[in-house]
Amino acid sequence: MLGVLRLSERQPPNPDDPPLPDLTPAPRAAISDAALRAWAAACCFALGIGIAIRFGHLLDPIWLALPAIVLAALSAIIHRKSALPMLGAALLLTGAAWGTLRLHTVPHDALERFLSDERSPITITGTVVDHPTITGSQRGALAPIARFDPLVTRCTVAVHSIETESGPRRVRGRLWLSIREPTPSLKHADHIRMTGFALPVRAPMNPGEIDFRPLARDRMVAGSISTPIGALVEPLEPPRRGVLEAGARIVTAPIHAIRARSLALIQAHESSHRTGTTLLAALLLGERDTRFDELASPFARTGLGHLLAISGLHLGILAGAGAVLIRCTGDRPRLESMAMITLALIALVLIPARTPIIRAVIILLALQPALWSTRRHDPLALLAWAACAVLLWRPTELTNPGAQLSFAVVGALIAFTRPFTNALFGVAPDPDHRTTVQSILRTVQEACSVAIVAWCVSLPIIIHHFGVLPLVGIPASLVLLPAFVLLLVLGYAVLTLNIFVPGLAELAMKPLITFSEWVAAAVERLDALPASSIHLPQVPVLLTLLAMVAIGMWFARPSLRRPMPIAALALLSAWIGWRALDRSLPDDVLLRIDALSVGDGSAYLIRSGNEAILYDCGSMWFGMGLHTVPNAHRALNAPSARSVIISHPDTDHYSALLDSARALGVRRVLMHDTMLDQARANTNSLTAFFIRTLERQSIAIETVHAGDTLSLGSLTVEFLWPPRDAEFAIDNDASLVVRLRIPTDAGERIVLFTGDIEREAMRGILAKHPELRADIIEAPHHGSAANPDAFGFVEHIDPGVVIQSTGPSRIDDPRWDKARAGRTWLVTARDGAVSVEVMRDGSIRAATYRGDAVSLP
Repeated sequence: MLGVLRLSERQPPNPDDPPLPDLTPAPRAAISDAALRAWAAACCFALGIGIAIRFGHLLDPIWLALPAIVLAALSAIIHRKSALPMLGAALLLTGAAWGTLRLHTVPHDALERFLSDERSPITITGTVVDHPTITGSQRGALAPIARFDPLVTRCTVAVHSIETESGPRRVRGRLWLSIREPTPSLKHADHIRMTGFALPVRAPMNPGEIDFRPLARDRMVAGSISTPIGALVEPLEPPRRGVLEAGARIVTAPIHAIRARSLALIQAHESSHRTGTTLLAALLLGERDTRFDELASPFARTGLGHLLAISGLHLGILAGAGAVLIRCTGDRPRLESMAMITLALIALVLIPARTPIIRAVIILLALQPALWSTRRHDPLALLAWAACAVLLWRPTELTNPGAQLSFAVVGALIAFTRPFTNALFGVAPDPDHRTTVQSILRTVQEACSVAIVAWCVSLPIIIHHFGVLPLVGIPASLVLLPAFVLLLVLGYAVLTLNIFVPGLAELAMKPLITFSEWVAAAVERLDALPASSIHLPQVPVLLTLLAMVAIGMWFARPSLRRPMPIAALALLSAWIGWRALDRSLPDDVLLRIDALSVGDGSAYLIRSGNEAILYDCGSMWFGMGLHTVPNAHRALNAPSARSVIISHPDTDHYSALLDSARALGVRRVLMHDTMLDQARANTNSLTAFFIRTLERQSIAIETVHAGDTLSLGSLTVEFLWPPRDAEFAIDNDASLVVRLRIPTDAGERIVLFTGDIEREAMRGILAKHPELRADIIEAPHHGSAANPDAFGFVEHIDPGVVIQSTGPSRIDDPRWDKARAGRTWLVTARDGAVSVEVMRDGSIRAATYRGDAVSLP
């Protein structure tokens, strides 16, 4: 904050600032012509990058670069005012050409060309380019007690060659490496040869899912490679290195050793202070264990999630701490600047140089001339050129919420903090004539202004990307930001002490971890407050930009009497409210089913009218509830799923619910007695933990049996199986089987959800309902062919559409060929998320998220 206030102080003073805090019309923020020109250029370049990200596969960088060169040359020889549109167009075309070249052009020797969509074995040689980490493979609320959570070694490998039928072939590209066992012998810069199963970076499979392909190509990552054992990773003699490469290794080796010692110091207290060590490891070193996701959720909902992600804020706090120490000795701007840069470079020794940190360093270095140069440099103009530099380095930073927040918030604080503080609290007394009390009061006022400006400017970005309105964001920042500043400064001081005096650092770490636990507990209490956050529907990019422009216009001249920005924000708020309240299906759609692609598991979102329920919500990978399920629910603009049916007590049917329940608006969970009986019989089981956590989240648990019903809009959900108090040899036969009857103009349509039923349940259902038929059915047990009765069961039901929610191992099993013939068979592992709609005229429509054509019988 100190650096931002110092930059804002360098703007021309405005004698017309109002002295009273009544928000009467205030003078506009002093934004120079140089800053406006710089940001216009940055916006043109960014728009070109955005066009490349969206349409780059249709563009040719050469045909974009040629007119850009012509326009730039013409703008240099004609009148200045006429040249500005040409220069803007040239920058736009340059951005489009650069983005297309980086994100959509595949060189002839790219590793990407040798990877197929099918999981296939390959042998590669390459170099480990980052520090390997050993973590659990599971994520989410169930991860800490997962029965199957093998440790996995992960790192990135720069591939030099790949084995082909004609021998080794030199290639360029990187792979994300995963070894399914701890491999501590693998180190940074190791030269290796390995055999494993490789896959390219896959396309999104669900609504709201991030497309990682541009991000991966931006980082030259072609895909992933996995191997079950470390023995398949063979160390090789390193190739002969040049002087620069050898020197770099000499420098990086002790840095990695220091980071390892720092992590060991924090994790030494893990057994007794799990929450504190998780928070400190994430906050100081960027290390995340299986408990991190559970810890991060309340931070995100209270608007404090950015504090856990190592970014420019951390670097700014450290740099600001150094500047404060220097300022205590007098006004020495050049010395302050040197101290800020030195502390930032020291932090890079402890913090891995990931993209957010490098971005923060670019911003910090770009703003230094505005702090110490005798020649006037506009900080907003410097920030715009820093944005262009970041986009040149990483074009995909344009869509990164972290980058958007960094530049938007820093720019807003530089431009608006001083005029807003003056408008809200009045003009401050001259610094040479302030009393101590006045100085303290002004500091508090500036802190309030910074929190308000930062929260308001970041709000549209947070809503657009995360769909959360953190109502406690401003008070949470004011109360807890000082605690986080203290944690950061003291934490890095202790880690620095650990380099020289390890024993003393160990003593200092204990109270620091206790303090971090208090901070985490305070965030959880804020998150538990009623209406601490509101989940909102997805907001389009254009409306997000309009909201930011309106907010900027208001802060440029804060006044309650300015109708234009206030009216614009009111209209945008009304649109969001309308979208949040009106989530009904179209009138001609009576029922819609969305089967999400969750791997080996099931998650069906069922909607009718303006109501929704979930039938199962789980996967064999427990992290699906962190982002995949809530993001899909938000992207589909579905109403709250207040009721969830859990078919039976297998984790792949409920593992995602604990993490997504709040975002989905879940109020009650319906299950059979069998699930509760299992929890009572084994209180240490995952099922027991699941039920206890539901109770802690104030979610009601109700039992249902054959014969019970549930309303869904104008429809009725019938439970056909299992009977009350039934006992089965295997859990799968206790699955809740659900039937939906949909009256249409052409007669009744029937949908059947079957869970994991097997032989006993199938025979019992057909014995009680021999006439049972359905137009749409869920493939029993994810389409497993291990039970031969399943083929006859599906043929007896005779559906026109079958939805198979499964992982890749069960795609197109030939044993299903007879039952599959003549039916539309949708498979989530192949087609991505699938949707099926029952129309009012009786027709049935189906679609896949990957856009493949679907033919109905």
